[in-house]
Amino acid sequence: MKTAFVLTLLLACASGGSLGGAPLPRTFLIPAAAIADSRRSLDRGESSLQAALTSLRAEADAALALRPLSVMDKPLTAASGDKHDYFSYGPYWWPDPAKADGLPFIRRDGEVNPASRDRSDYKAFAQVSTAIETLGLAYWFTRDERYARQAARLARVWFLDPATRMNPHLQHAQAIPGLTDGRGIGIIESRQLISVNEGLALLAGSSAWNPADRAAYQSWLAAFYEWLTTSPNGRDEQREHNNHGTWYDAQVAHLALVLDRPADAAAILAAGLTRRLAAHITPDGAQPHELARTKSLDYSLYNLDALFACAELARHVGLDWWSYTTSDGRSLRAALVYLAPYIDPAKPWPKPDLHDGDRSRLVPLLDQFLHHRDDPALRKILAPFASSSAADSRWRLIHNRPLSAAPGSVEVEAPARKRYDVTPLSLPGSEPHVFREADGTELRLHVVKPTGWSRANRRPCLVAFFGGGWNSGTPASSIRWAEWAATLGLVGVAPDYRTRDRLGGTPEDCIADGRAALGWIVAHAAELGIDPARIIVLGGSAGGHVAAWTAIPFPGPAPGDPAPALLPAALILLNPVTDTKAGGYGGPKRFGGDAARALACSVTDQMPARMPPALVFHATADTTVPYANSTAFRDKLIRQGNRCDLITFEGLGHSYTSTKYGPAGRAAEEKTKREATAFLLSLDLLPTPESLNP
Repeated sequence: MKTAFVLTLLLACASGGSLGGAPLPRTFLIPAAAIADSRRSLDRGESSLQAALTSLRAEADAALALRPLSVMDKPLTAASGDKHDYFSYGPYWWPDPAKADGLPFIRRDGEVNPASRDRSDYKAFAQVSTAIETLGLAYWFTRDERYARQAARLARVWFLDPATRMNPHLQHAQAIPGLTDGRGIGIIESRQLISVNEGLALLAGSSAWNPADRAAYQSWLAAFYEWLTTSPNGRDEQREHNNHGTWYDAQVAHLALVLDRPADAAAILAAGLTRRLAAHITPDGAQPHELARTKSLDYSLYNLDALFACAELARHVGLDWWSYTTSDGRSLRAALVYLAPYIDPAKPWPKPDLHDGDRSRLVPLLDQFLHHRDDPALRKILAPFASSSAADSRWRLIHNRPLSAAPGSVEVEAPARKRYDVTPLSLPGSEPHVFREADGTELRLHVVKPTGWSRANRRPCLVAFFGGGWNSGTPASSIRWAEWAATLGLVGVAPDYRTRDRLGGTPEDCIADGRAALGWIVAHAAELGIDPARIIVLGGSAGGHVAAWTAIPFPGPAPGDPAPALLPAALILLNPVTDTKAGGYGGPKRFGGDAARALACSVTDQMPARMPPALVFHATADTTVPYANSTAFRDKLIRQGNRCDLITFEGLGHSYTSTKYGPAGRAAEEKTKREATAFLLSLDLLPTPESLNP
């Protein structure tokens, strides 16, 4: 028995989304779940990513030899006279040969003046930023403390030590001798902070970057953020219409997330859909502001990099840039389709640029897009060139994308891409609240308030849990049910829970988190304007399993999961997991082969004789969760004297409201909402003027 228990623990650790119980790093552009998978692959001794790790370690070893650089090293000083002020001057500005003193400098677009790099802070800041990210990644993958210590040392010297620290602003960036002491467009140089922040986040498991360091650095970032968003230079950069404006948004959104200000990030990224994406991309996919430059291919890719960064950051606040399309066809896909054919080095770029653009950058961009949206046309373009990006490329390690074809060969069919979820810190139209901290991770629920909400109303509440087999999913998919509830006058809530891939959770953890969310809602009912006696819990698939467990008045299967203080008034379950034994969803294999765990988590087997009224929806052609499980669940509830209505959808599959079913799926969703509304009405669980104004 003891051996079986240890084996179960080992299997859970091997398949979990956290490593050794430690939380995933709090990165926002480096996909935390993907690097966790890459690390597990390397720890198992698999060879597919070894070349990329070897290359990373070589770069990190070189960074170990980098002496700490600081703003005090530069030979020039900003107009302020303070060496602590970052200083650079415009890269495309040169002395005027017609003037004895060369002043004022004149512009030669695309031609870099070497002095702008060598005598200012630009080059040193880039070196430090790149080194910190490289060292952070090397520490994450190897646990070698040498890398963490060097990254922390570089960061302290550049940002924290009083004798060497940089002042938190870029007031004197990209000055032009003879014209200006600094410009808003110089702010593009602080995009390097993204690398610093991601790299330092990867040191979370090391004592080298200690709590005092983190607190001091957060204070520095907060001061920089204030300057970036309020200064005249910052406002100038925000108004830029080309890649400068896009990178400004990426910087601000990233800093807002690092500083735990998701509402700020959501605001700038929501505006960015029109201010950046729709304004920078024409319906045919061209980026005219970048095409006007003397290095038009490079700048088109550079701006697309920034747009993709915004798209990744937007996922953390529940916004979908990847599938966004304007009515006339402007989209990230359109921009990529415009550039993708030039992945072929034999295809001439239509403009006479100063030099050839780096077309190899299209490989990871195409792969990244295809991770979020499958697109046969783009897959076909990528296939002949996918192997042109070497096996030791860093992006392959970061995105868990090992080279799957020999160099020079064609990937006829791209391998399946695992879709990595991110934890949304906020969702549009909702209020986030932390309801629990588990395994070092804050779990949030997202509250949608109806029109006319008042704390004094004591409205019914609908709590909606997402599905995903306890492995994937986020509240971004269940928030629509909270929004629907708000249209009926209820308070809608979409909680998170610890899925395996994203937060390393087990099914037992998911149950415990769902019950903790309901407990938090009950405890905060007064401030949410909720009647705790009229809470309805909804869930789909594995979310239905989590929802059903909120109605079981016993301690849960996870250690320390107490019995709920208050049970829900009703359940609404969509193709729910109610039986986890053999013959149910997954069976014991979902529990490391442990039949006892599977039985302990089975709703049909663990529920008491008395249960809240339940409305169950299930499609007969569901091959994921057997339809027979729902009929057995209904029959047992009715035999025990409970109400359970089962609504059947003939011929549809597990996700019966999916757009893949076309009109039938849309009709099924409308029927689900009609039947659910009637069910709530029959139980007096819809608000009335009388109930809102007792």
